[in-house]
Amino acid sequence: MAGNLVQGAVFTVMVVRAGMLRDPVFETELAEQIRLSPRFFLNAPVVLDLKDAAEFTREAEFAEAREILRRHTLSLIGVQNTALRRWRPRPDW
Repeated sequence: MAGNLVQGAVFTVMVVRAGMLRDPVFETELAEQIRLSPRFFLNAPVVLDLKDAAEFTREAEFAEAREILRRHTLSLIGVQNTALRRWRPRPDW
């Protein structure tokens, strides 16, 4: 096998701030945005931003975040602004 096995690439990924998930109007506003451009959002990758969400530490909170995004056809693919001591992904994620 010749050539590079791994290559770099640039992708556009939406970022959702974890604190927004606790806002009661978040899902309503997200649903409205998706209604306007459903094909754009269909299975779109999303990164969960934990900046300023220090209390977002339990596995159940991540599962709930993933479920909220799935309900709206979005795919949680990663997190940013976290420390390993705060969260370790499960192998099945």
